[in-house]
Amino acid sequence: YMLNRSKTLLGQILADARRLDFVALNAARGLPTVRRRARRGRTASPEQVEAMRASFFEAGHLGHATLISLLAYVGLRPREALDLAWEMVDRDRLILPAELTKGQMARSPEIPRPVIADIGRWRLACGGLGGLVFPRPTDGGRWTKADWDNWRKRGFAKAAGAAGLLDRNAESESRAGDFRPYELRHTCASLMIRTHAGPADEAAQLRSSIALAYPTYAHS
Repeated sequence: YMLNRSKTLLGQILADARRLDFVALNAARGLPTVRRRARRGRTASPEQVEAMRASFFEAGHLGHATLISLLAYVGLRPREALDLAWEMVDRDRLILPAELTKGQMARSPEIPRPVIADIGRWRLACGGLGGLVFPRPTDGGRWTKADWDNWRKRGFAKAAGAAGLLDRNAESESRAGDFRPYELRHTCASLMIRTHAGPADEAAQLRSSIALAYPTYAHS
């Protein structure tokens, strides 16, 4: 990304220099665009997902354990989960409006029975009658990017480390590795493939085309 930005800036500088007759030609025009190889998402095993949930349970964070369930077993994107409201929870499925989804297309992913139980326990614990399912603890509002980054680097990293998905640095007491919350969406897709769910079912659950879903997620 930075190489391509630098090439663009250099081209603009040399274009001005060429216009002012400081150089004979704009040599940046011949520079190729750098193609970035797409990153392939990692997946967690069911045992690792449950280890992450157990880590949050032990820390007294029932809501965060429920968030992991929705990411890994329902296939929500992180932003979809954070903007989820209680009125969108309808028994055994979620009713996600178009404005909440990445592709601006409404969808109704199914909720596995154990996750329904997780959601029920969290609702009783937080007294959720309306509003956001996962409000910000400080004021009940929506999570900001800073809130999400702090949770990802601390709470999520600790749980992923307990599950063996991130390595622990003994000197700095930090976690190192490349497992992100979004990988749990890949995990959901891989679990559906393992249970022999059809391509159409997987595409409907993740709200993705069949042609896109399998090349993206079937690597696991």
